[in-house]
Amino acid sequence: MAIFVWTNMYLMINSVLESDHVKKVTLAYGADMLDNTPMATAATRTRMAGLYDWSMTVELMDDMADGDVDDLLFALVGAAAFPMILKPTQAATAATNPSIRGNAVLEGNPMGGSVGDLAIKPLVFQSAGVLSRNDAD
Repeated sequence: MAIFVWTNMYLMINSVLESDHVKKVTLAYGADMLDNTPMATAATRTRMAGLYDWSMTVELMDDMADGDVDDLLFALVGAAAFPMILKPTQAATAATNPSIRGNAVLEGNPMGGSVGDLAIKPLVFQSAGVLSRNDAD
C-alpha cells in the first residue's frame, strides 16, 4: 500500500465490527516528555520519554437498533477495559495494513444534534493498556 485515501477503514470495538458506521477516527499516540535538565548544564533543556499514552476519538453514525451502535456503547460507559482494533483497510493484516490494538475505556455515550443533522456520536476512548502495532495476526 502506498499513499491512500481513507475509504475502507476497519474499526472493532469490544469485538463488534463498527466499520460501517465510522465517519471519522483520530488516534493520538505519544509519550510524556519529562524535563531532565541538570542545573550544572542548563543552557538548553533536555527531555526523556516517560509513560506512553494514547486515545482514540471516533465519530460514529448513530444507530438505535438492538445490538448496534447506541446499545453497544451504552453498555461500555464505566465498564471494564475492552479491546479495540483499528486498521487502515478491511484487508488482511500485513506490513502494508497493520492492526493497531489496545484496551480502552469509554468516557461517555453522547447523543444529540440539530434538526436535519446526521445523528453522529462523538466518542473518546482512553488508554487502558499498551497500544501495539502488528503486521500479522
